[in-house]
Amino acid sequence: MRGAPAGERPAATASEPLLSLHDLLHILRRRAPTIALVVAVVTLPSFAVGVLRGPQYTATASVLIEPNLPAGGATSPLPAIIDTQADILKSRTLVRRTMQELALYDHPDYRVEPGDMAPRFAWLTSTPPADPAAPEESPEQAAQAAEERTHDFAAEKLAEDLKVSNAGDSYVLTVSFRARDPDLAAAVANALATAYLDRQVTEKREAARRSVEWLSGQLAAQREDVLATERELAELRAKHLFVVDKAVARSEGGVLLQDLDRAAAVKRSSYDSLLTRLYEAETRLDTVAADARIISRAESPTKPSSPSPFLFAAVGFTASGVLGVLAGLMREALDRRLRTADRAEALLGLPCLAVVPAVREVPLHRLVRQSPQAPTAQAVRSVAVRLLAADPPPVAVAVTTTAADPGAAALAAALACVPDGGRTVLVDLDLATPRLAALLDLKTAAEGDAATVQRDAMPGVDVLCVPTAHPAPLTDAGLRALMADLRQRYDRVLVAAPAASETADACLVARNVDAVVFAERPAGAPVDRTAAAAAALAAAGGRVLGIVLLEGRP
Repeated sequence: MRGAPAGERPAATASEPLLSLHDLLHILRRRAPTIALVVAVVTLPSFAVGVLRGPQYTATASVLIEPNLPAGGATSPLPAIIDTQADILKSRTLVRRTMQELALYDHPDYRVEPGDMAPRFAWLTSTPPADPAAPEESPEQAAQAAEERTHDFAAEKLAEDLKVSNAGDSYVLTVSFRARDPDLAAAVANALATAYLDRQVTEKREAARRSVEWLSGQLAAQREDVLATERELAELRAKHLFVVDKAVARSEGGVLLQDLDRAAAVKRSSYDSLLTRLYEAETRLDTVAADARIISRAESPTKPSSPSPFLFAAVGFTASGVLGVLAGLMREALDRRLRTADRAEALLGLPCLAVVPAVREVPLHRLVRQSPQAPTAQAVRSVAVRLLAADPPPVAVAVTTTAADPGAAALAAALACVPDGGRTVLVDLDLATPRLAALLDLKTAAEGDAATVQRDAMPGVDVLCVPTAHPAPLTDAGLRALMADLRQRYDRVLVAAPAASETADACLVARNVDAVVFAERPAGAPVDRTAAAAAALAAAGGRVLGIVLLEGRP
């Protein structure tokens, strides 16, 4: 079976899941440091915010609105009336009056520091030029304006903790205030509700006072008019005495007298009406009352209404856990390394011959020879079996890596230790960094000497190592002759080849052997480099059979 061309990905079947639960759990375990970092970065500040914020207490007062609706009017609460009264309760005028009464301008929570009102992005704005025609502001006016701005800013800070709400089916407004001091929370809620009632009383008393003043002026003018009419009527009666008979009554003087008498009666009636209205207005001025009342005063709360720091931490932990998982999955998606066998096959289009688990105690070739039933030895054996199952089965096999790595020499030596009933030779053709001699504790030829085959360096395995410093580069003709000679003398030729992406020798080796196998580590070279190296070897005439993951997971 020949390997798939480099870069070609196998088609996924419709029933094959894109990411199984098993794979997801392994991804999360591999990305645990990233997830832990995100969780720590979000959770710890969340807990710190909860601690620094401290407990918050909310006190609530209830105000019943009693609007003067016309008889037969709407019985259900009118949203416009409720919303208007709620806006009045939250108005800056009432807030500032409350702060003035409770002396909150000097309270630590609402005291305005010099830098609090400084614009955060002053460099983005430009100050408009002063109007030369405007009068110059005196120091007293400037100080008063600065104090007004300070008080407005403090009122805005207090209003952030104020909430006025309505259930929607009643005339009851709920005034809630939140503060770190429970007594202050109750005091502000009650003071604000009281200020709201006082404002209504003040406005209604002012309206009644203006009505009394107007009626008093109208009454005085009407009294003068009545008196003038009475004097004119008296003079006319004295002139004509009284009407004795119908003839006199029909005279010009009698008609004038009757008209004036009727006018006087009308003016007296109007005067009496104004006098009645003035009395009623003066009565209202003395008995004015608000169109609302406090039905429940706020009491100092005993339990905080704000969440505890641990709840802040729990929310932060939950949110950061989700963000951490997303960050881990994103890093996994952006990671172009060969982490798993499925990933290697999907990204490279090459079959994964085996995944060799990590081994730390002994060298890989020694483990294969001493413990052939170990999982690691069985993984190496499966590579040898896959090579024998190829069509045609290769005799000379080169093991290479994308970047310089001892994994190629280690896998080649381990494959040589898998018995196949014939003679095996292990050849080190990595002239830049020869590793087989040191790996197998063999002596190498001195510089300038020819490489010689060391017989039975391992049981049933001969080894051909290059000199420590080889002055002559590999040639295509030399490799062809060497491989032809080794194929005649041995049943299996295993070559530790140079790194595929770093030297041109790897292409020469690939075209003169029967098959090439990549030995890669999960955290090794990026997949793009591995794919490019496999494509280069295939273009040079090499036959890339697959990839072996060293120290990876199945």
